[in-house]
Amino acid sequence: MNKFKTIKYEDAHEELLLDLWIKDNPEDYKWLTDSAPENTFAASLLSFLNTHHYLTDKQHQCVKMNVCKEQPLEVNSLELEEKFKTARQNGVKWPKITLDTLKIKMAGDNSRNPGSLYVTEHGNYYGKVSHGKFYKVPECSPEAAEKIQKLISDPEMTVKRYGIETGQCCICSRTLTNPESIKLGMGPICRTSFGFSGRFI
Repeated sequence: MNKFKTIKYEDAHEELLLDLWIKDNPEDYKWLTDSAPENTFAASLLSFLNTHHYLTDKQHQCVKMNVCKEQPLEVNSLELEEKFKTARQNGVKWPKITLDTLKIKMAGDNSRNPGSLYVTEHGNYYGKVSHGKFYKVPECSPEAAEKIQKLISDPEMTVKRYGIETGQCCICSRTLTNPESIKLGMGPICRTSFGFSGRFI
């Protein structure tokens, strides 16, 4: 399904098509024109747009991703990033946190973004958290973005509340059965691995 705003241009005069596209995609057009002088990829897309008066869905998606990369959300993610680093140091090879269908996992040392936190839902990539910034892609829904920002703003409160409300640990995805773990929202192994406290919320 086309995730971008689609407009029927068939009845418009050819000379107006480009103006209509620019009007409906001002941020995308600004990125193309600003980047084209030093970016051959942006220059090729701008040339295509000027010639054909539109971009294909794939081309438009690439532009959207670049626009979002250059406009990351400033977030206080240092605590969350530190929790993942602690888990890695404590021997958790692939640390992750799962909130319903939303998954946050740490990139491997050999990845393009070592140490970054990748956010996915149903296998769809929603962005990454790195060095106090959330690089959100256009496909990330407002609901998913809200969950991510809650986790980033207060990791301990979010993971414990999730465990208490669902009865399931968001780190290992197992059902909580121990009375103390049920009250805390997570078991002792996961809590210690990530460096969360034993305080009740």
